[in-house]
Amino acid sequence: MTEKTNIAPRYLHIASALAAKANCERHDNGTWLEIWDEVIRQISDSAPKGSGFDCGSEILILKSDQSTLRFYTQYHHMDDNGFYCGWSSHHINVKPAFIGGFDMVVHGQDRNQIKDYIAEVFHHWLSEPIDLNPIITAARKALMEAAQTEETLAELAARKEAP
Repeated sequence: MTEKTNIAPRYLHIASALAAKANCERHDNGTWLEIWDEVIRQISDSAPKGSGFDCGSEILILKSDQSTLRFYTQYHHMDDNGFYCGWSSHHINVKPAFIGGFDMVVHGQDRNQIKDYIAEVFHHWLSEPIDLNPIITAARKALMEAAQTEETLAELAARKEAP
C-alpha cells in the first residue's frame, strides 16, 4: 500500500493550517488546536534565514489568517567592501491572487533595492511544494511525547509527595 501524500505549495498549507486552527478555536478543540499550532511552527521553521536574513524570518500568526499571511524579517546589509553596514526591518503581506498563486507586498525601507530581493526569496520559499502529511504526523508525535513527559513528571512529583 502506498502512503498518501498531500503535496501543495507551502503558502497553501500555511493558509489551510491557519484556517484549521481558527476552526479548532471556534469549536474549542484544544487537542487539534495544539497540533495545528505545531504544524504552523514546523512549516515556518524553514522560513528564510541566513545570507542577510541573519535573524531569520517569522510568520506573524496572530496577524495572519487564511486570506492574508503576514511575515516579519530583518535584513543585514553589506557595503561594497563586504562589511556589515546596518539593518532594515520588513513586513511581508501575502494574499491569494485571482488567477493562481499569490500577490505579495514587502514593506519597509528599500535600501539598495532590497525589497525586490526579499520578495524573490519569499516567493521561492512560499511557492515550494511540500507534503503536509509528514509534518502533521511529526506534530502529533511531538505533542504526544510532550504529554507523556508531562505525565511522567507529574507521576514522579506525586511519588515524592506520597508518604
